Amino acid sequence: NVIVEESEVNPPQPEDKVVTKVEELTDLTVEFGTSVEKLALPTEVKVTLDNETEDKLSVEWNTDAYKADEAGTYELTGTLQAKEGIK
Repeated sequence: NVIVEESEVNPPQPEDKVVTKVEELTDLTVEFGTSVEKLALPTEVKVTLDNETEDKLSVEWNTDAYKADEAGTYELTGTLQAKEGIK
């Protein structure tokens, strides 16, 4: 007779996927005096992962450099927000 008992072995966990590419965003042109809240910055961006699949990640924008009352070109930086299974 063979008796098989349930063990407490954890199943292998899939490794986190790694972002290899972030969707290129187009430049925005806004009217003088446009407030930060009305910039229409994307809340999500498309990313490509190391297994060649695509997903979307939330992005948080640093808008500290933007001044609605000063004409000019501004480069805003966004930080991707972590998501389970993606680094």
